[in-house]
Amino acid sequence: MRTTLVAIAGAALLAAATVPRLVGEAPRPRAAVAEESGTHTLFADRGGHFWADAMVDGTHVSFLVDTGATMIVLTGEDARRIGIDVDALAYRRKVATANGVIPVAEVRIPEVEVGGIGIRNVDALVPQLDGLETSLLGMNFLKRLSRFEIDGNRMVLVE
Repeated sequence: MRTTLVAIAGAALLAAATVPRLVGEAPRPRAAVAEESGTHTLFADRGGHFWADAMVDGTHVSFLVDTGATMIVLTGEDARRIGIDVDALAYRRKVATANGVIPVAEVRIPEVEVGGIGIRNVDALVPQLDGLETSLLGMNFLKRLSRFEIDGNRMVLVE
């Protein structure tokens, strides 16, 4: 199992959560299809989690889709790769996790695109202590879609 940070919906807090992986399971499904313009389907991995391959300001970032996360949360590594100077961030906000209170910085991402669906000017959090193993695609992205729905092992995003 691996530990990730999850922003708690409505509380602007982070909590530890585990993302189980079955033995022999591929880390994430890469298959997703765009049915029509403005619609994109993600498929759950064997553990039931949805992963989104996104372009964040022209840089590929793999996100765990987390409907329990209030905001997008970037790993320090992903933040660096998209051009954020994590050493220069102001880690003013404190959030509670299962491992204690940690400082996070708020950043604004000019654009996040998943399967051709682009959302501009999206806020995100970057934890100062980088124990986060994967970036999280939170509700502040999903709420800006016209809709999203989960049907079994499929998540459909509609622009």
